[in-house]
Amino acid sequence: MSAPDTNIEKQTHRHRWSLYAIGASLATVMMITAGWIVWYGTTPETVPAKTDPAVLERELGG
Repeated sequence: MSAPDTNIEKQTHRHRWSLYAIGASLATVMMITAGWIVWYGTTPETVPAKTDPAVLERELGG
């Protein structure tokens, strides 16, 4: 609970740049998270390893 004599508009004005910085930080974190999801979400997880005999046979033609 806040004190009954708190002036919200005055406090918002005093803390404006801090609120902008918090918003910018949250936007940055959201962009990094979205980029991470896109980057690692599109990478196939079932890529066969180069040491898999079936892959080696196909690459070597044998």
